[in-house]
Amino acid sequence: MEAALRESEGRFRTIADSIPALVWMCDETGECIFLNKQWSEYTGRPLEDELGHGYIESIHPDERGHSLEVEHSMLVTRAHAVDEYRLRGKNGQYRWFLDTMVPRFASDRTYLGHLGILIDIEDRRKLEEQLRLVQKLEAVGHLTPGSPTTSTTC
Repeated sequence: MEAALRESEGRFRTIADSIPALVWMCDETGECIFLNKQWSEYTGRPLEDELGHGYIESIHPDERGHSLEVEHSMLVTRAHAVDEYRLRGKNGQYRWFLDTMVPRFASDRTYLGHLGILIDIEDRRKLEEQLRLVQKLEAVGHLTPGSPTTSTTC
């Protein structure tokens, strides 16, 4: 049984450390109990500093309050949750991440905490901002007299 448990733990760690995302796990109180190697490679902080509630230091100060509210709600409702926030990399720069959080339950339905997967969405957010700017410029162009899309009546 102990060998099977070690094998299961090894499979989990291999999967978590192989996917191209940052992975975390918390217990039922919200204490971070696991971070994959991509997390520490990205943040440059030792895992010991990030566990518990140390990971909060890696979240941009402007998003910390909101992220803590999402975490509290997630723990109370024990439901799926999603959050977007900037995370500081080891180079000191922040990038936007989408954090998808899924509750974990034992076979007897006892709540065990949550598992989270963070995907880098920095490039997507930049493209969305560029699209909004283009749409604003198009809207202004439609309102400008003499533009090809504006009809004038004499």
